[in-house]
Amino acid sequence: PRRGHASVVIGASLYVLGGSNSGPLDSVERATINADGTLGAFATVSGVHLAIARSGHTASVVGGYLYLTGGTGPAGPLDSVERAPINPDGTLGEFAAVAGVTLPTPRSNHTAVVLDGALYVFGGSGNAGALGSIARAVFDGGGLLGAFTTLGDTMMTPRQGHAMAVIGNYVYSFGGLGAVALDSTEWATLMLNGEPSQPTAGGATFVVPRSEATVVVIDRYVYVVGGSTTSANTVERATMGADGALSPFATVDGVSLTTPRRRHTAA
Repeated sequence: PRRGHASVVIGASLYVLGGSNSGPLDSVERATINADGTLGAFATVSGVHLAIARSGHTASVVGGYLYLTGGTGPAGPLDSVERAPINPDGTLGEFAAVAGVTLPTPRSNHTAVVLDGALYVFGGSGNAGALGSIARAVFDGGGLLGAFTTLGDTMMTPRQGHAMAVIGNYVYSFGGLGAVALDSTEWATLMLNGEPSQPTAGGATFVVPRSEATVVVIDRYVYVVGGSTTSANTVERATMGADGALSPFATVDGVSLTTPRRRHTAA
């Protein structure tokens, strides 16, 4: 059992990485995704461990590598980045720290997206609380990550435990925790160089404030699932217009999680 883990699909495998169970974990589990969409049993991946046990981190696949960024380790928020090579058969090699690459600010419960050859890290929780800063690192042609820099633009609202999605030419941030639990969304337009513009208010709000939820995009619908809220088993949905604007979120009638949960992942 674990929470605050990261998950990623590589080939026909679903990997679950790290997380927390009475303390940070360094283990990796894997399940096979069958042709009919069902999952096989999870099993611990023998011989593969995170370089630093961590929870609240992010996982990003670039080229032939899987990168893990930030999170909370045994001593608190981390600024470290580690990676594992992805073998041709979809298995993972051993994780190792990326030499000379650290986040400008240690953080956990952030989000990360890969856009046009660069890795962007948004918000999260640092030693002093919720963060609004955005960090960026560029990959070379072989998928190797360079140093991070802090962008001049920041999120409109510092937030941790938020969810993020890239839809078309827009990047969105949903909910999370600032000074209080948030029901707000914000979004930015992707520029020609792949960088997001200064974020602006999204206008769409949740039915109930929630953090540590997951977001899944299906066609023009944005689904928000579970999270830390008074309605942790509910699902909300908004529709995205051609101009990138979202409709108000509404509870999806007749659909709820079997078990209320937060700090989960979805694939």
